[in-house]
Amino acid sequence: EEFKHVVVFPTFLRLLKQRTFIRELQSLSSSKSSSSIASVTIHRVLGNESMTLTSEDMWIALNYQLIHSLDFLPITHLATA
Repeated sequence: EEFKHVVVFPTFLRLLKQRTFIRELQSLSSSKSSSSIASVTIHRVLGNESMTLTSEDMWIALNYQLIHSLDFLPITHLATA
């Protein structure tokens, strides 16, 4: 189960950098149907295969991306803290 999130990590990183996926999620959110997402199918460049994630797995993968991006935030004014 955890390995699934490791496998989709680079794919979600690519999707987030392209911003198309986020725009689609935003359009679903504005139409109030984001809770109706049952699954999402993504195409992995590594291995050239499709992979289907449940809605819960998709949000877990997005949370991993958020944590990853926060890890690389620049620390400013560390000496004054």
